[in-house]
Amino acid sequence: MRPTFLSFQTAARALAASQAAIDVTGNNISNVNTVGYSRQRVDLNAVMSSGYTERYSSGRTFVDAGVEASGISQIRDPFLDARYRKENAQDARYNSLLAGLSDLENVLDEASVDKLQSEFNEFVTQLQQLKKDGTSQDQKLVTRTAAQKITEYLNAQANQIDEIRSQEIEDLTDVVVAKDFNSIVQNIASLNKQIRTEELYGNTPNDLYDARNNLLDKLSGIANIKVSISSEKVSDEKSVSHMTVSLYDVNTGVSIGLVDADKYNTLAVHSDGGTVSISLNSSFMLGDASANVDPTNITKYFTGGSISASLDLINGNGTYANAAVGESSFRGTLYYMSSLNTLAS
Repeated sequence: MRPTFLSFQTAARALAASQAAIDVTGNNISNVNTVGYSRQRVDLNAVMSSGYTERYSSGRTFVDAGVEASGISQIRDPFLDARYRKENAQDARYNSLLAGLSDLENVLDEASVDKLQSEFNEFVTQLQQLKKDGTSQDQKLVTRTAAQKITEYLNAQANQIDEIRSQEIEDLTDVVVAKDFNSIVQNIASLNKQIRTEELYGNTPNDLYDARNNLLDKLSGIANIKVSISSEKVSDEKSVSHMTVSLYDVNTGVSIGLVDADKYNTLAVHSDGGTVSISLNSSFMLGDASANVDPTNITKYFTGGSISASLDLINGNGTYANAAVGESSFRGTLYYMSSLNTLAS
C-alpha cells in the first residue's frame, strides 16, 4: 500500500536537495577568487521505495521516493593535476635558471656594454704604440697600466661570479630547502592526518583537500614529484584515503619517498667547498628499494623544479666537467669561473 504522506516526503526531499544545490552554488561564487579553491557540486541520488520483499511481488507498480543529497564533492581531474605538476616543475626550473643566468649576464655581458673587450682593445693599442717607441718610459708605464686594468677586471668578474654562487648556495640552503620544501612536506603530512580523522568520522573535508592540493602544487615547483592516493581499509565498512608523495626521476624511474600519510622526510644541503649535494633525512622508506638509493646523496635525482635549477647553477662545470665522477655538464657558475681562469692563463 502506498504511504499516505509519500508525496509530501518526496517534495520535502526535493526542496532540501535544491536548497543544498543553491548553498553550494553560492559557496562556489563567493570563492571564485580564492587561491586553490576547487569548484564543488552536490551529489544527488534517487531514493528507492521498493524493498527486498517487494522484489517478488507482481502486478503492481512502485514509484521511487524522490531525490536526496548524499554529499558534496569537488570537481577536480587527477589527470590534469598530474600534468600540471609535471609541467610546473619544468616551468619553475627554467624560471630559476633564467634568474641565475641573468645575474651572470650582468657580470659577463659584452654585447650591450663595453667591458673586458674594451680593456683588451686598449691594451692592444698601447702595445702597438710601445712597439713603435720601445724606449719611451711614459709609454711603458701606460702599457703596464693597461695590462694591470685587465687583470683587475678579471679578478673583479671572478669575485662577482663567486658572490653569485655563494648567494645561490645560501638561497638553496636557507630558503628553497629549509624554509619552502621542508615546511611544505611537513604541512602536507599534517593535513593528511587531519583528513584521515575527518574521513573516519564520515565527513568530506573539501577545504582540507584544497589546502593540501595547493601545497602539492607549490611543492611541484620546487622538485619533480609524484602523488599517489589509494584506499586504505580500516574496517569492514570504512575506508579512508592514503596519500604518498615521492621525488620521481623520469630519467631513471626512481621514486624516493617524501610523504607517507602523516610521516615525512626532509632534505639537507651539504657543501664541501667544491660541489653542493643534497641528502635525505629519512624517517621512513618509500619508493624503489631495489634502486639502492643512497639517502646521503640524492642530488642526481632532482630533474625539475627550482632545486634542480639551483644545483645546475651551483655545480655546473660545462665542458670542464669530469663525466667519470658525475660532474654536471650544465654551464653554471663553475664553468664561467673556469673559463675566466683559462682566459687569464
